[in-house]
Amino acid sequence: MLTPEDIAYIKDGFVPLQDDSVRAAVAVGQLPKPAYVLDDGTEMVAPDHLALADRAGGVGALRDWFEARAPGEWEAYISGEYAVCLRSVSPETILRKDELIARIESLLAGDPPPFETLRAAVDELDALLRPFAPYDRIRFGGPVSRDRYVTAVRERFPELAPATGHTGANASTPVSSADTAQSRAAASGSIACASTPFLAASGLSASVGSAMLQSSQ
Repeated sequence: MLTPEDIAYIKDGFVPLQDDSVRAAVAVGQLPKPAYVLDDGTEMVAPDHLALADRAGGVGALRDWFEARAPGEWEAYISGEYAVCLRSVSPETILRKDELIARIESLLAGDPPPFETLRAAVDELDALLRPFAPYDRIRFGGPVSRDRYVTAVRERFPELAPATGHTGANASTPVSSADTAQSRAAASGSIACASTPFLAASGLSASVGSAMLQSSQ
């Protein structure tokens, strides 16, 4: 069950899916699944849910258009994962996220790392990523990409704290003590939006998602 904090976060950043033709396209894998499903069954999608279909010239043209620009990412895209992860979903932001995560991992191998270069990469990733709902840490089974590559890195190196007046997500979105503990526990290793295979937003409650994770371990 979603908490009031989850619901407030979701309603602030996502909109109800109300168009039956869009819902039909989702059902056959032509458009992304909802990012979240509220406890009352309301399907919530990003405001730009149809933006890539518009860029591609229509729903029917979307897959070929997308795969030409982000090979290998189609299944993750239609799962709805990237709408949970990214403020704006496009082939460019998906690939840039991957590039920044790889860069941050590489820079962290330095002893010490080059702080100015690392700061630039972390700040850019911060601007790309959504804050995430507390529920996301449950359904993904642990720290999300923001926890691993923004929050944890800034905690490890206070020199990377965003400058005064920074308007990124961390500056306006409080991090709970549980999230902070998870980010501190995060170590090395690649992660996209989640630390386990994405539990696609198909109406699964947090408790069902947790049970699935436990049964798979």
